[in-house]
Amino acid sequence: MLKRTILAISMLLCLALPVHASPMHPRISLLDSEGNNVLESGAAVSPLNTCGACHDSSFITDTSFHAWLGLGNYGIAPGTPGYQALDPVTYSYPLAQAGQDPGSIRGWLRNQGWRHPGLAGDALYSGDCNYEYNCFLCHIATPDNLTRRDVVTNGDFGSAAQATLAKTGIVTRDPAGWAFDPRAFNPDGTVSAATLGITNPSAANCGQCHGPVHLGDSPFTLDVGNIPVTLSRTGEVFSPKRPVDSGLNLQGKAGLTAPWDIHAARLLKCSDCHFAGNDPAATNRADPGAPRHLSVEARGMSLGEYLKAPDHSLARGYGSIPAPGGFTVGNMRRCGDCHDAAHSHGWLPFTELHLDSLSCEACHIPRLNAPARSMTDWTMLKAPSTPQAEYRGIAGPLGDPLSLITGYQPALVRRDLPDGTRRYGPANLHAAWLWVSGEQARPVPLDLLNEALFFAGKHHPRLVNALDIDGDHRLSGTELQLVTEDAVQAVASRLTAVGVDSPRIEAMLRPYGIHHGAVSGRHAIKECAQCHGEGSRLATTVALASYIPGGVVPEQPVTGHRLLTGVTVTTAVGGLAYSLTATDPGIYLAGFHRWPLIDLLGGLLFVLVVCGVGVHAALRIAARRKPGGGH
Repeated sequence: MLKRTILAISMLLCLALPVHASPMHPRISLLDSEGNNVLESGAAVSPLNTCGACHDSSFITDTSFHAWLGLGNYGIAPGTPGYQALDPVTYSYPLAQAGQDPGSIRGWLRNQGWRHPGLAGDALYSGDCNYEYNCFLCHIATPDNLTRRDVVTNGDFGSAAQATLAKTGIVTRDPAGWAFDPRAFNPDGTVSAATLGITNPSAANCGQCHGPVHLGDSPFTLDVGNIPVTLSRTGEVFSPKRPVDSGLNLQGKAGLTAPWDIHAARLLKCSDCHFAGNDPAATNRADPGAPRHLSVEARGMSLGEYLKAPDHSLARGYGSIPAPGGFTVGNMRRCGDCHDAAHSHGWLPFTELHLDSLSCEACHIPRLNAPARSMTDWTMLKAPSTPQAEYRGIAGPLGDPLSLITGYQPALVRRDLPDGTRRYGPANLHAAWLWVSGEQARPVPLDLLNEALFFAGKHHPRLVNALDIDGDHRLSGTELQLVTEDAVQAVASRLTAVGVDSPRIEAMLRPYGIHHGAVSGRHAIKECAQCHGEGSRLATTVALASYIPGGVVPEQPVTGHRLLTGVTVTTAVGGLAYSLTATDPGIYLAGFHRWPLIDLLGGLLFVLVVCGVGVHAALRIAARRKPGGGH
C-alpha cells in the first residue's frame, strides 16, 4: 500500500511539472527563405533554413512520413478506385487525387493543410504555395495551432510558421501583417531556446492533429455539439485522468474509475512507442539476422550523428490506409515489447491459444467512454464543408449538452498482418458515402462540392426547389437524405453544372483500429461469456446508419490489414447494419459454436456413461441381495 501511495504521489508531481525548454540547446538565428536573419529582412521565417543550420533538414523532410503524407506513391494499388484513399471522416485524400495543376494544389492545401505539417519534395513550391515543413509545430512547447490552421485555411501558406510562433511573444500580428518583436531577441539577433520553447515532442504536440490529449489539471470536457474530427474515428482519449472526474455527462459515471488511458497515467509519451527510426535509445536491438547470442547492438549511431540527422519516419503500425511508398510500417513498439503476457496471464485457460488469437487490446480496451462516428454522409452537406454524421456512444441530440454519453463496446475485427499473424482486435466500424467522378472514381473536390450545393452560404435554390418537402424554403432533417432517385439526380445535376464528370455515389466501409484507451488488468475483460456465450463479441450486429444514401451499400474494405468477416444487412427501416458472423475457417468458440455431429457424439457418450453407471449400480445391488453377498 505504501509503495502504491508513493508511486501515485510521484506521478502527480511529474504531471504538475511544467514543460521546460531544453537547457542544452544553443541560441537560434531565425532565418528566412533566403538565409537572412528575419530581424534584418522582415520576411517570413523559414523553419527548414532555421533548423537546417545545425540539423540536416533535407534528410529530415525526405524521411518524414508526415511531410510526404498525401504526396508521391500513397500505397494504393494500381486499378484501385481513387476514393478508397480517402479519409472519410475529414475528407482528406492524396494530392494525386486532386490533379497536379497549381490551382488544385492550393485548394487541396486550404481544405486539408490544417492536418499537414508542411510539404516536401517538388510539391513544396508547386503553385507558389511555399507551405514549408513546420518544425515548430512539434518541437516547441506552446505552438499556436489554431492560428496556424486559420492562416492555412485562408490560403496564407507562407505565414504558417509565423502563426505557429504566435504564443511565444516573438511575433505579433496586426492588420498590416506579421512582425517580429525585437525585444524577444538577443543583441546578436538570436533567440534563446527558452524564449522559443524548444523541447522534445510531447503527447500534446501529437494531439494537435491526432486526437484529444488532456494532461492539465482541469477536468476533461467535450462539446457534444462540435465533436472534434480527431476524436470521431474511435472515441479514444489520451489522458491520465479518470472519466469519473471529467466534466462529461457519462452513463454510470461513478463507476468509471479507470484512467482514460493507463499508459498516459504511467507517464508514457507518444514517442515512447512511435520513436524516430534511428533513435539510438530505442532502436539498438540486434537485427533479426544478427548472431543468436546478440540481443543488443552497441555499435549503433552515436548521439551526435542522431541529433544531426534524426530519422523522422517515426515507428508506426499497420494503418487502415497504406503508407506512402518507401516508408517502413509495423516497426513500432507493441505490448509484448514491454509486457510479458504469458507470465502475467497464467490464470487464463489455454493461455497460449488466447494470446495467439486475440490482441491485447481486445480485453484491455473493453469500452470507449466517448462517442465515435458510425456514418458520415458527404453526398448532401448540411453546411459548407460540413457532412451529415451519426454517432454511436451517445443518447440524444449532439447539440444538447445534457445528452447522455453512453460509450460503446468496440467490435472485434480480424487483422491479418504480413508476417502471417492473425488476431482479433477492437475497431470502430464506420460507413461513409461520397460523390466520385470519372473513370478513376476520384472524390469530387470539396470546393466543387460546396460550389454545387450552396449559393451565398445557403443551399442552392435549385436544390431547395427539388428537395424541400415541408415547404419552409430551406432544407433540414430528412430533406438532406438522398434516399430517392429524384433527390440523387437533383444533386448530380448541380455537380454536372459546376464541371464534375459523370458524378455518382460510392460507399465505403472502414474499420478504424483502436489501440489507445487501455486499462489495467483490474478493469480489463475477464468474463469468458463475452466471447464464448450466446452474445459473443465475435458474432454481433453493429448499427451503422439510419439511412442509405442513393441506396448504395458499401463493399468489403480493400485497403489495410483489417478484414470484416460478416455480411452487410439492411434493416427494416432502410438503415444499414453489419453482422459479424465469427465464421472464419479454423475458428471455434466453445460455448458459442454448435457442431451437430459433436453435440450428437457428446450426447451419446453421456447416455453411455449414465447407462454404464446404472448397470454397474444394478449389479452391485443384485450382488448384495444374494446369500453371502456384499462380503
